[in-house]
Amino acid sequence: MKVVHNERGFREWFVLNHQKLGYDKVLESYLTKTPDFIMLKGDKRVKVELEIFSKNARAHKINEVDEVVCVRESCAGVPWPVIEVGEVRYRKIKKRRIKKPTKSKIIRVHKETHEWLKNHKGITEFFNDVIERLVEAYEERRLPYASQRRQVP
Repeated sequence: MKVVHNERGFREWFVLNHQKLGYDKVLESYLTKTPDFIMLKGDKRVKVELEIFSKNARAHKINEVDEVVCVRESCAGVPWPVIEVGEVRYRKIKKRRIKKPTKSKIIRVHKETHEWLKNHKGITEFFNDVIERLVEAYEERRLPYASQRRQVP
């Protein structure tokens, strides 16, 4: 049993398994226009639209379709032949919402950060001093440049 989360996953399954549904060959495939596929079924060219739910074909107002292949038949009034795929299930991906921090939390974090920076002024001075010493060492050639290093055999 294949689980798909969107029409793209269903499309990938369909390309690999179209023969199980009676189609012989994929003749054409479209991502941005209708129909999604033009298939060979016997000697006939068939325009196929893929949908997760059959009612979506009606909502899209699709006119140039011979068949609708769907994961779940959800509307009996679709004017095209509908093929419901039994070995595919649809499962919607749950979107996680990130809780927005409240104004008081933002103010508290800002104050804590400000206090930390006030108490650690010496860190910046320390790193500036280290950088100055390194620069002086290179200028006095106490530290070898990469080109002056001996290569170990």
